[in-house]
Amino acid sequence: MEVATYPPVRRVCAFAVAAGVAYAAWSYENELKVRKPPVLDVRAPRASRSHGPPARVIWVMIDGLRLDASREMPVLNRLRAEGEDVSARAEFPTYSGPNFVAQASGIEPAASGVLSNGYPGEVALDSVFRRAKLAGLRTAVLTTDRDPGLDWTYASWVDETVIEDPEVHLPPAHLVFVHIGYVECTD
Repeated sequence: MEVATYPPVRRVCAFAVAAGVAYAAWSYENELKVRKPPVLDVRAPRASRSHGPPARVIWVMIDGLRLDASREMPVLNRLRAEGEDVSARAEFPTYSGPNFVAQASGIEPAASGVLSNGYPGEVALDSVFRRAKLAGLRTAVLTTDRDPGLDWTYASWVDETVIEDPEVHLPPAHLVFVHIGYVECTD
């Protein structure tokens, strides 16, 4: 009977793979830690074209409208020319609620916990609405969507919620979030 003096190649390979997986699992959490977040390297925004702070901010979010298509719409182009043009990239999932919270708070859906339109209740995150209210400003939400999700999201920090067509009425507030829940194209 002959005794093998070296382990079979399969065992060596399996041991190497197991050691690699064990090391990856052990070091995974440490790899997630960021000593200096890249956001700290972001430069201050360029100076606004206006003279002083705006008296009013109208923030428009249009569901289902692609950026390239919006660039061909005269009314939106006029608004861009009169104010600031900021484009945003939707995080996964591409539901309205999680991306509304991401834009208002600066926290992506995975970290905010708001992963669908059916988030139950008010979001306990800092937001532009909270900051505006603490500064003594009036806030409002104008939406075409009858789903109460936007009403609840920042309820403590929003003075008025209006559900109607934005062409009918724009609430008299310093910060107005306009959510158009449909894209209607006409020729």
